[in-house]
Amino acid sequence: MNFNIPFAAAMLLLAVAPAGAATPVPIDVLPSAMVTSYMMEGGEGDKKDLWCYNDKIKAYRRGSCQTEYGLSDGWMSVGVLQHEGHEWACSVKQIWRLVKGRAYRLDMRCAGEALFWDQRVVLTLSADKKTLYVKSEWRSKDREETSED
Repeated sequence: MNFNIPFAAAMLLLAVAPAGAATPVPIDVLPSAMVTSYMMEGGEGDKKDLWCYNDKIKAYRRGSCQTEYGLSDGWMSVGVLQHEGHEWACSVKQIWRLVKGRAYRLDMRCAGEALFWDQRVVLTLSADKKTLYVKSEWRSKDREETSED
């Protein structure tokens, strides 16, 4: 058996891998700096603690997301095991830490407007913990709700 081939393959992978690239680590929950305490009407949580989309910076900023007409459509709430926004909600299946305290990959099962899909996103928190960047890495095709009638 020639052991040089696996060794050469391993060396090639090390040479191609980006410097300082961290191996994703599975974790149980997101850091508290990312998690919001927003509760829907009737709940006891802080109704002003949301991530609000800012089109100028193409990211979310922490705030109340209130407009003169009510809650904006660009709000997002990040919970320990859920991720939701205007007319959609996702339950988190797996969380991977990419950069401790800053970047996390979420594998989720989502629903909204009678459609269902699986999605992977990366959430990255700015150094000052006031901005949240969201990048969708993958999304399955939408599935319609099936009835058992």
